[in-house]
Amino acid sequence: MLLRSVSPQHFGPFSVPTKIEIEQDVTVLTGPNDSGKSYALEAIKMLCRRSKCEEQHVNMDRVGSHAGAWSEDPEVLIAANVQITEASAGNRNVRGAVQPGDFIRFKYLLNRPGQGYEIIETKRGKGKLQLNGVSIKKLPKVIDFQTEASIRNVIDLANITPAEDHLLKLGFGREFVPAVIQPLSSDSRAIHLERARNSLNKKLRRFFPKEMSHEFRLIDIAGEGKLIGVSLVDGAGGFSPIEYRGTGIRRLLSLMGTLLQEIDPDEDTILLLDEPETSLHADAQHQLRRVLEELGKNPKIQVVYATHSPSMVNPAHPERIRVFSRHQHGDIASTTVETPKYGDNFQKVRTSLGLTPSDSLLYGLVTILVEGDTEARCLGPLLRKLDEENASGFDGLAKLLESSHFVCGAGDSISYYCKLSADQNAHPVVFLDGDKNRMANKIREERPGVPVIVLPEGTEFENIVPQSRYISALAECLQQHTDAARIKNDAFDEWISHSKLPAQMMFSKKIDRWVESVTGGSYNKHAVMEVAIRQTPADEIEADSLRELAQIIRAQVA
Repeated sequence: MLLRSVSPQHFGPFSVPTKIEIEQDVTVLTGPNDSGKSYALEAIKMLCRRSKCEEQHVNMDRVGSHAGAWSEDPEVLIAANVQITEASAGNRNVRGAVQPGDFIRFKYLLNRPGQGYEIIETKRGKGKLQLNGVSIKKLPKVIDFQTEASIRNVIDLANITPAEDHLLKLGFGREFVPAVIQPLSSDSRAIHLERARNSLNKKLRRFFPKEMSHEFRLIDIAGEGKLIGVSLVDGAGGFSPIEYRGTGIRRLLSLMGTLLQEIDPDEDTILLLDEPETSLHADAQHQLRRVLEELGKNPKIQVVYATHSPSMVNPAHPERIRVFSRHQHGDIASTTVETPKYGDNFQKVRTSLGLTPSDSLLYGLVTILVEGDTEARCLGPLLRKLDEENASGFDGLAKLLESSHFVCGAGDSISYYCKLSADQNAHPVVFLDGDKNRMANKIREERPGVPVIVLPEGTEFENIVPQSRYISALAECLQQHTDAARIKNDAFDEWISHSKLPAQMMFSKKIDRWVESVTGGSYNKHAVMEVAIRQTPADEIEADSLRELAQIIRAQVA
């Protein structure tokens, strides 16, 4: 089960119903201080745990608007939307005839937890479907990361903190209990401590960037198996007890223990973090963000965090960002939440982080200029896919793309954007379809030194995936249409053979005509390409021009 939105009402700074969309992997909340981000995390926690609100949770402007006590006010609530997954369709947390992909909208009265979740409507596909007997017994587990507990220089196995318990279980194993260490001989304890040290250092490398090449040391104090000394050795050979390390290091270790020990990859889980970057160097923040994004790839895990740091914002995924701000609604103030559109230039995000354009922290080191919206949205995910599936020539590219920015040049404006990119100290690269040789020559003449990549003559971005894969994706995106069954690869070939279209017409234009003839309408081009990229194995992708682009990106970043 995936939580897809929450809408707090008369809760904290949310005077009016405010919808906060939740991504299926990672959602990033940003905005000025006191704009409502922490309350949004609190709303998710209280919703999933069915907690009862206190008086301080109720919006101040609501007081006096209800003829009765706040504890009886039926408008203090959280509305929410969940999506049924394969696993949740048959488990005991949801009752009724639900199917994977169904959506359930419901509400939770914050001052009456005993009433549970009240179903508002159910939805299947594009239509509302009232399913009788549907109920929600339990929402995903919530892990609310806290860092109060510390790891001491010497761990007393008879009195360990939660953070120390996490650390020891990461080293010795999930089922570890301190009582098993003391009866062992000194030689056996030494072997187990060495194995635990190796296990901890392996996990440490997932969290610490290469620039922070720390290693654990574990020591059996007094040789009795009662006290374990914990210290870190840094890349320069500096050796010091863990309590004497910086706040950022200790916070990162505590977070590592929580994430790796408490999260069960087989259980529906929402991980909530409020400013996890606190005290961390920018390199460590980038590394932490990558770890959280890696966790979010698990279809059972959703990550939601609030941040004030540009290092915790991935410019390759603007769809994950929610911008919080305060506005007047009539006579009262309330928090507003916006999801920036893909084509936006991140100005709202920069403002929410307190940055000016001169800071340049959200401008990519490399600016990749393309002709249209489909390429701007889909070229990055395509390149990351080739890296993740170990395609030749794309190794490590996903990390480099974090320093890249994809811009839709709107056709003839590409030359202008080249200059604008260069003015921002970025390195522009142009990527064009195979029918744009004239434009390519013009750019080379006007902007000498700017790399220009042109696809082979007669091909375009959509031809990078096989025709059959593209049409399969088209059918998936049009599945709700009454004529969707006619969207097949052989049907397209048959139509083309009788269409009398010019041979030189580009593939996407032919698809446009075909879809119009079959359905009488149009389709979402970038959505189709996103599905096609996801469905196409790396070895079926025409990657020569993409490999050339990858080489240029590497050279520019270096």
